[in-house]
Amino acid sequence: MQNEKDQVAEKLVIPLFEMVLYPKSRTKFNVDTATGNLLLAAMENGETTQAIALTVKSGVRAAELTAETLYRTGTLLRLSHLEPADEGYVMVADVVQRVAATGIREEDGRFF
Repeated sequence: MQNEKDQVAEKLVIPLFEMVLYPKSRTKFNVDTATGNLLLAAMENGETTQAIALTVKSGVRAAELTAETLYRTGTLLRLSHLEPADEGYVMVADVVQRVAATGIREEDGRFF
């Protein structure tokens, strides 16, 4: 069961294109350099690094991404490993549980 703090905590949103993640599984996928840098900074501070994965609606390209093009139901990810790749980073994460985004805001090209 989530406590109230977890329910209102703001987390980085990772948009997923043509991918759905299921709770209690582990996943590996690429993230862009800016997203990887944010996650890496949190890991280096010793924080439990979490993010929200939200699937992008069908037919939307990366250049067209807005808060309205993201589904509001997604999954909570707990980052277990992040390593540099040719383009950005490879992220390995445990899919903790399904979550609902009550609001999405954009800041510097990232969603929270």
